[in-house]
Amino acid sequence: MPFLLDGNPTSSEVSEAVNYLLSNFNTTYSADSVSGQISGPTGQIVGYLYKYIAIKYADSFDGSLNFSNTPTGRLYYGIRNSNDITESTNPADYTWRQVTGGFGTTKFVWYITAGGRQIQFAAQNASPGLGWVQDAGVSINLDIITSTSVGPGFLAYFQPASLQVIRSGNPLTPIFTGVTPKLYATAGGALATYVTASTDTDPTFGNNTWRIGNSSTTGLGDITYNQITIGLPTDGGGYALFPAPTAMSGTPASLSVPVRYKSTTGVITQANVAIVQFVFSDQGASGSQVAYPSVYRWDTSIPTVTGTSTYIWSAGTFSPDPSGWSAVAGASTPGFTLYRAQVTLIAPAGTTTSTINWTTASVSSIGYAGGNGLSSRLTFARIAGNPSPVSATVTTTGSASFPVSGSWGLTATWGGVDPNPTSTDSLYQADGIYDPATNITSWTTPYISSLKVGQLSAITVNTGTLTVDTGGYLKGGQTAYNTGTGFFLGYSGANYKFSIGSSTQGLTWDGSNLALTGNSSIDISGYANFSGSNSIGGLLTAVNVVTGQNYGYGLIVRSDYLQNTGVFASNISGKGVVGQVTGSIYGDNNSSNIGVYGHSSSYAYPGTGVKGESNNLGGYGVWGIATSPSGIGVLGASDSFIGLAGTSTSGFPLVLLANTANPAMVILPVASLPSAAQAGSLHVVGNSANSELWFYKGTTLGWVLIA
Repeated sequence: MPFLLDGNPTSSEVSEAVNYLLSNFNTTYSADSVSGQISGPTGQIVGYLYKYIAIKYADSFDGSLNFSNTPTGRLYYGIRNSNDITESTNPADYTWRQVTGGFGTTKFVWYITAGGRQIQFAAQNASPGLGWVQDAGVSINLDIITSTSVGPGFLAYFQPASLQVIRSGNPLTPIFTGVTPKLYATAGGALATYVTASTDTDPTFGNNTWRIGNSSTTGLGDITYNQITIGLPTDGGGYALFPAPTAMSGTPASLSVPVRYKSTTGVITQANVAIVQFVFSDQGASGSQVAYPSVYRWDTSIPTVTGTSTYIWSAGTFSPDPSGWSAVAGASTPGFTLYRAQVTLIAPAGTTTSTINWTTASVSSIGYAGGNGLSSRLTFARIAGNPSPVSATVTTTGSASFPVSGSWGLTATWGGVDPNPTSTDSLYQADGIYDPATNITSWTTPYISSLKVGQLSAITVNTGTLTVDTGGYLKGGQTAYNTGTGFFLGYSGANYKFSIGSSTQGLTWDGSNLALTGNSSIDISGYANFSGSNSIGGLLTAVNVVTGQNYGYGLIVRSDYLQNTGVFASNISGKGVVGQVTGSIYGDNNSSNIGVYGHSSSYAYPGTGVKGESNNLGGYGVWGIATSPSGIGVLGASDSFIGLAGTSTSGFPLVLLANTANPAMVILPVASLPSAAQAGSLHVVGNSANSELWFYKGTTLGWVLIA
């Protein structure tokens, strides 16, 4: 039967392996063919029978509640060992374990495999260390070793992997003479040096060395002893040499040693766990001794082994090595797998030598040398001016080579750094890719790596962020801020400023104020809101509109719909609308300077030019003030209709109030009045004894006092 099962064992091979374990292991070991678990003396799981591990998650001890493939929010995780890569969806197929505090959203299952179908699990927020892998939701192949992914061909191993402990006397007493385990390691096919450091920070833990430990801060205390009492190792000259054991309570006993490796580049990784086995070999007619000689070989496919060797039982060595194989893992080649051929050798006690028939060996993969990937490289050169390189790919041999002068049509010396950082010549750069498989570096066409200029001219500019400092600007047409016709955007005076148009007509921002000047038009759809406190003619106003022609209107607000309001002005204690004329008033209803002008042209739907409304006693709908003897407070003029009209439902239609000795109302001459208007009456109310009503009868009669 095979001592090691391959990746796809038959049912009979599995049965034989289980029977072998049960018959050769101490009664403190057990193998469960249903769960696949192999348990140690204290009940701990030391390995698995079958190739694949599946992991599922749930919220109950039997996996029946919220069975899923992801850990988020779950309380338990389940383990299933089988030879089926397809994961079972039946919770009863799994052995369930509770996670303290549950998984939440940040906790995951991590695992590490070390060969021999050994695997460790940890449920925590972060990786326990190098070599640990997070569960990805697919079956885990126990024959793929995660803890040896530390570099090309690194492997820690005991040689030999199994040691006999002879017992003699009555009762049988073990004899440990010559039983001295030796732990070696290889990296890239060459022996790596053992150091006695206990932490990663120990100065003796240098590049391409290894030490014993399972974390960055622990060392020899991480060694696991199973039924064996043995001292700590010493440096045997590049390898770890253990002393002879002093006691062994059962067979087989074992010693498990975790290893940490520091690569040639100083990268520290957690490597594999090396295991050595101790087996009682009792003397006597019915006794026998067992050994497991092994040889190694790197190959791309499963190799065969033939030939014979002589095994010396007292030394635990053999010779010669079978053709193409070695007792020590040799030099590796990227992409090759490390295979081990092992024979189970049994001989009667006292036998000094035995013949190994390598044809009966069990061949299995125990490691893999990953290939080196592509590397990125850079090269630089200083070149006068800005010559254009010839587009081409230039190749050089080796990982430290550079293009020669003349490459890409450029006369320059290329190197790995800027050859002269203080030079004013242009710094050119080329990017390269080194392929270790071909030992060739391929260089792309160079380009200017760094450029600093005082003035730059370009036809087209495509840029990201553009920052203008206190000495810069963008301009077109204008020679400076608000100077000339065009635009200016930049720093001027003590502020960043903006101007567009010309100094007499345009839009400006001087750092504090935004202004629109000149004969400009603004077309606004929607609404505009103006606020401010500008003083115009002694009055505070948010909007000041000035016309430059006679008969012009400072502000026209037009409403094209029936009963809509062109201008509605409302103020609690101030003035809704104030119209002011700064010159003398002359003319009639066809020619005048007008502060507020209301116009109605509707015939079918009579409109109102200016409407004043007051809802409170003492308020004024329209208030006209004349501040000089020739001024007019309210002027009503009409060519054919009514110039000034008042209506009332409960008060006075039109009230003219004089607060001084001046007339309350003056009606200027008009061309003609309708007869109804001549016959109408007029009420004048004055607040003084001087209240009078005067009519003007023309230049002949002049003013006539009525009452």
